[in-house]
Amino acid sequence: MLSIRRLDEKDFAAFHALQLRSLKDHPESFLIDFDEVNDRPLEQSERQFKNRVFFGAFSGNELVGYAGLNRYQGKKLGHKATIGGVYVVP
Repeated sequence: MLSIRRLDEKDFAAFHALQLRSLKDHPESFLIDFDEVNDRPLEQSERQFKNRVFFGAFSGNELVGYAGLNRYQGKKLGHKATIGGVYVVP
């Protein structure tokens, strides 16, 4: 059974590994490049992770999918968001 919840700091390692897998296996599906993320200092990736909102799909304790939520900024758009960076293990 799958469960979905917002990812937090303790999920970073699993998220990062799954993100790299998604970029390597399906480069045509993402705007960022595997090498760009893989070569980036881990601290930088972790900082970016903490500053964004991600939801994860879990099968038991294993992260098997994720989706990023990108919130708009500003007084008139602050109530809106888009979903991006979605991946689910085939």
